[in-house]
Amino acid sequence: MPKIKEIGRFKIDANVSVFITCFFVSFLFWIMIVLSKEYTAYIFVKTNYTNLPEDKILTYKLPSELRLEVNATGFVLVSKTLTNSLQTINIDATPPKKNGRYNVGDEFVLQLQSQTSQITEQLDNSYKIKSVFPDNISFYLASKSQKVVPVKYHINYNFLSQFSYADSIHISPKKILLKGPKQILDKINCVDTDSITIDSIKENVTKTVNFILTDELKQVKMRTTKGVIYIPVDKFTETEIELPISINTSSVPYNIKTFPVKTKVKFLVTLSKFKSIKPILFSVSANIKNVDLLKANKLNLTLDKYPSYIKNPILSPSEVEFILNQKQ
Repeated sequence: MPKIKEIGRFKIDANVSVFITCFFVSFLFWIMIVLSKEYTAYIFVKTNYTNLPEDKILTYKLPSELRLEVNATGFVLVSKTLTNSLQTINIDATPPKKNGRYNVGDEFVLQLQSQTSQITEQLDNSYKIKSVFPDNISFYLASKSQKVVPVKYHINYNFLSQFSYADSIHISPKKILLKGPKQILDKINCVDTDSITIDSIKENVTKTVNFILTDELKQVKMRTTKGVIYIPVDKFTETEIELPISINTSSVPYNIKTFPVKTKVKFLVTLSKFKSIKPILFSVSANIKNVDLLKANKLNLTLDKYPSYIKNPILSPSEVEFILNQKQ
């Protein structure tokens, strides 16, 4: 009878156990033999172009990726596949000079096939490169110009009841410096942002918005492609302050006395600014310009000065009666 091994509640035939062990050992050796062989495959790499003239600019973008036909062992191909990330390599893009300078408008040809040894070194000599696609890249240089344009922010927002600006909205940048070919910069008058909407604001808001990169903007350089919007928010309360009414009578032969001699200003102010409210920050006057004082019954009042951080100022009363006395 065949020998039986007991393991817990399970019984395994000893011959089956030997067979399974031999099978897995054989499979492992087979995998190692297969992966140790050399294969031809295609891989992709990201590119970083170096040694371009600093005072010149490309008229269009160079390819951001290259396809390489390579020979490598199965071990290398499998391990690179498992990392699932593209490696970045530096490409020497030094254009040849003519008469000691780079001529704007000339066509330059970058021969990538001639740089296979440098590319191989950056790939840790793991591959033998057979071909590069594209093998040649043509490009043109243009004189670098610069231009400052405004950034236009597109934002819609609203506040919860009793909340509003604590101060003015801050945006950055308001303008941006662009560098690129003059013929491209001439087509750009501003930089627009994506549209955003913020509802029911009740606290300070900071939002980052992306610039809309048009075809022209993709061909120039700028220090950032995002803008920042900051909305300072505070809760408002209603209050009022009593103020004297002033009248400038230098242009008329009368002294003028108003009834009443004071008026009140009702307004909204943030809680953080409430204690800073003082009468000296306000000024109210009675308007007598283009008024027939002998026929008029009342004078309109004007709020000539008030703090920028208050909202919805209302005079009460907004007009007053008056009497005239002839100047001596």
